[in-house]
Amino acid sequence: QMIYHGEEMASVAVANIEAAEGVISPFQLSQNGNRELEPGTPFLCCTSLGPLDGMFSTQTELIATGTLAAIQKQMIEATKMGALKGDLACSALWYPVH
Repeated sequence: QMIYHGEEMASVAVANIEAAEGVISPFQLSQNGNRELEPGTPFLCCTSLGPLDGMFSTQTELIATGTLAAIQKQMIEATKMGALKGDLACSALWYPVH
């Protein structure tokens, strides 16, 4: 489930399109409007291998496998869906990510 990567890439693309079109966003942090992925940011990947199995890794190392990774994936999914539905606690949890 490479959802975070797709979401972050989309966020970067939208910010750069808005900058090219001259759209001023109230959430814009940089002066020039162009945005790039942070260098050195680890690409985290949580993969489901069934309801009770999975793996969590970066681009270079395996961090967790088995039930722990499956539970982590379920927590990520539940909190992300909660944030998208407007749940305050879930939104607060995901706010620093983007």
